[in-house]
Amino acid sequence: MDGRVGFRPGGSTGPQALRLVLEERCRDRPVRLGVLRNNPARRFYERFGFAATGEDGIKILMCRPGGRPCGR
Repeated sequence: MDGRVGFRPGGSTGPQALRLVLEERCRDRPVRLGVLRNNPARRFYERFGFAATGEDGIKILMCRPGGRPCGR
């Protein structure tokens, strides 16, 4: 085992992993990411407080300000 976690759409591992990262490592810092324009994962990130801040033609750029509680 190499310590990596397997992720699958609709599974519970993704939310658990993101919640852990946001609460343990990024509690007071903004987090930025990009998600492909038509990717349904955008809703997943929005549940965790990310908001669209722009686009680059391929991706929607998203940011979650520091100090926000995690989503469900």
